[in-house]
Amino acid sequence: MKTALCSQVVLALMCLALAGVPAVAQMTLYDTGTPNFAADPTGTPLANPNDISAGSFQCLSPDCDIEGFQFWSFNNGGTPTGLATITWQFDPVVFNFKGTNTGTNDVLQIGDCSGGPTGTTYCLNSLSLGTSIDVPTGKYYFWLSNAQVAQGQDPTVFWADTKVDGQPSDSFTLENGMITPYPDPKSFAVFGEPTGPPVPEPSSLLLLGSGVLGGLGLLRRRLLP
Repeated sequence: MKTALCSQVVLALMCLALAGVPAVAQMTLYDTGTPNFAADPTGTPLANPNDISAGSFQCLSPDCDIEGFQFWSFNNGGTPTGLATITWQFDPVVFNFKGTNTGTNDVLQIGDCSGGPTGTTYCLNSLSLGTSIDVPTGKYYFWLSNAQVAQGQDPTVFWADTKVDGQPSDSFTLENGMITPYPDPKSFAVFGEPTGPPVPEPSSLLLLGSGVLGGLGLLRRRLLP
């Protein structure tokens, strides 16, 4: 009887512990913000190999499985930017072209593009890496280059700056071989899954602690003569 009672209490405690662990699903891991669509745009070229920009993001979990990015682009032609492919890279060291987290992938436009106040056109783009790249917690730099547009589209495409702030990000440009700080964050978001044991919220810890203490008290009363 005592053995059966112990098993029931242990099972109940395990259920309480599992209840305090949130489910893991694909999510936005980091978001630097968006452009100000009501103002004149600012940005950096996406197709000029001698002028590349990078923005920082952070993996805020013990590990992150990075699966893709979204970023805002614009042109001055009044038509969708029409990005077809782009080369991406991210690394703990800005513009470390010897890093392995890189590739050239298709770009998918998300929804309709929106017109700016002076004939510009903003478009939100999705870039799927086609795989999951696991990285440890820390700071990384993300940059884009070698943008190719669909046939008939304006080839002069820019990566929009962030004007409506999101999470903190610092930016740099690599222009003619020189790295310099850039005044505005680049507008992009990182998507994937956080991995590793999540840190429980204080309320979850309190609930779990009270459940464990209650279960131990019940076990003590039942076992003592």
